[in-house]
Amino acid sequence: MNGINKRCLAVLAIFFSVFIFLTYKIYSIACLQKNTLMTSYNAQNTSLEKVTDLNFNVLDCNGKQLLKYQQEYYAVINPYIFLKNNSDSNLYNLRALTYTLRSYNKDYDLFNDTIKTENQKLYWKIDEDTYNKIKNIKDVNGFYSYVYYKVDRSQAADISNIITNSKDNNNNNKDKNSLEYEIANRLKNNNYNQKAFQRDVYGNLTNIKDVKNDHSVNVKLTIDKEMNDKVNNILQEDEFKNYNQISAVVMESDTGKIRVLTQKNLNKGNVNAGVEDGYLFPGSIFKIVVEEAALESNSITTTQKFQDTGKYNQEGKTGSYTASEAFIVSSNEAFMKMGNLTGYNNIYKYAKAQGLLDKVLDLNYEQYGIPKLDPNSVGDISLMSIGQKFRITPLEALSLPNTVINNGTYVKPNIVEGYVDENEKVVHTPETIRKNVFSTNTANIMKEQMRQVVLDKKGTAHLAYVSNNDIGGKTGTSTRIEKEKHVDGWFVGFFKIKDKYYSAVVQVPDIQNSEEAGITAVPVFKRIVEELNK
Repeated sequence: MNGINKRCLAVLAIFFSVFIFLTYKIYSIACLQKNTLMTSYNAQNTSLEKVTDLNFNVLDCNGKQLLKYQQEYYAVINPYIFLKNNSDSNLYNLRALTYTLRSYNKDYDLFNDTIKTENQKLYWKIDEDTYNKIKNIKDVNGFYSYVYYKVDRSQAADISNIITNSKDNNNNNKDKNSLEYEIANRLKNNNYNQKAFQRDVYGNLTNIKDVKNDHSVNVKLTIDKEMNDKVNNILQEDEFKNYNQISAVVMESDTGKIRVLTQKNLNKGNVNAGVEDGYLFPGSIFKIVVEEAALESNSITTTQKFQDTGKYNQEGKTGSYTASEAFIVSSNEAFMKMGNLTGYNNIYKYAKAQGLLDKVLDLNYEQYGIPKLDPNSVGDISLMSIGQKFRITPLEALSLPNTVINNGTYVKPNIVEGYVDENEKVVHTPETIRKNVFSTNTANIMKEQMRQVVLDKKGTAHLAYVSNNDIGGKTGTSTRIEKEKHVDGWFVGFFKIKDKYYSAVVQVPDIQNSEEAGITAVPVFKRIVEELNK
């Protein structure tokens, strides 16, 4: 009897042990492993769709979105789920879906036998109207639709478009020292925003949710969208309708932060970077550098006179000018003589020191001035002294007024304010490059002369005058022969918004042969000053 009791107790103990073990396993599966199993289940029953073609945003200096998007609409069919699980589907919805898709495109046929041979999901591009008709159909298994946000690339010249150029997403065509390459590499680990379509084991769509890129880093530009839009609107005004192209850059003088970078026709290449029309002879705006080099090298004195015989100006006016007087009236002959006294090497030195002969923003396709002149040729030095026979971009030209208003200190223009997280906390700030180029005394002389170009009745930019503002600058009218004659107008200058100085460049390519910068580029500059001070 005792033996039987012992065996019963042993069996009972084994039974309870198995029961406790199974209870623990059930508890473990139901509670401890719940999250892991649910994650695995959801992954097997979830379709993820990328909804943007960029994994980062481009923001202005105030955190506003700069990119423009076009919406594309897609219907997605999973052939396996669609064919397997639609026997009990709402027949009315299935017919409505089929009819709507075929009305848009006769090839979008859900009952076509070719679907049976498909192993991959089918992506059918549709229009907005079709999307709105089918997006709420939930009872057809193996089907869903979504919106894809694609960057609008129509405005090729827009800076946010340039730095996110989809053709260069894999860095295949990028200079490894370019700004685009740097941005792409800094942000390459960002995830893309996605939409998750969850279904049950029967293929029924149970939930749709957004999968946000919460840990991304975005690029924040120095551009001020409000200022940029104002200037862009000015370039479209009727007053300037006869000009096919106008470019404008406005920069905060002390920081080098570019607040405005735009042009009248944004569908062409970026003129300010010299990609199309903007890579031009600077004309008389380059006289700023010539006089700076002349003063700093002690090649001339401030009282020295230069004779102008009228040979190199359209009016044939003659006169005897000091450097200051020659600058205000923009005497070509006086500056040719001044340039030859100063010498090619001195002029080149001060141009180079201000970034005139290098890329400014390091954009992939940005142009930059490369003088191909004979340093020992009187003729070449003469042409260089009046801004002919070599080319620069508007971005390079920014340093002409800016180094002057900064008392002889060159501040390299920059376009990237920094890299920020989703909460706009800065994770990296690029270094601002500054260097002293010439003395404060030379800067003060040039500053006053540039003011007189606007204030003096003989000045070539008297149309730039705006009351209650400190404005100075230099006009430039250049001529180039490219199959036929072209004349281009420039104005570079400084002005104030409240108590802060800004430097600006306006370029108007292909003006009439009889026109000059004083009546083409200068009025655009004036409108910019007026509008940005409102």
